[in-house]
Amino acid sequence: MLDIIVDGDNMYEIYLKTGEVSGNGTRSPISFIINGDKGIGQQNILTETGAKTAGKDKYIVHSNDIGNITGFTVALEYKSKWTPVKVQITNLSIINIVIIYRNKTDEEICFKKYTSC
Repeated sequence: MLDIIVDGDNMYEIYLKTGEVSGNGTRSPISFIINGDKGIGQQNILTETGAKTAGKDKYIVHSNDIGNITGFTVALEYKSKWTPVKVQITNLSIINIVIIYRNKTDEEICFKKYTSC
């Protein structure tokens, strides 16, 4: 599934991978904000229907110029046990890729940044 949200001059691809254990999915709408070293992007509702267990979903959003990607904020409309195991954000204008992994114990998120031109 590839959804496109247009609101700004810069285009970002958001890839979400949901855990494979039963119950890791959600029916809650998922909102997403990309953070950068020049500011914070607009809030985008990526999906109104949630994410399936073991799902792999890509979304394209447009945003104002936030500079280099430094992180993100994700929110669910209502409480859920949704478990994203991978979040990848790519600035399609400059190929700035940020990959965030959730560790197996669900206690912390590790952050890695890859940039290429």
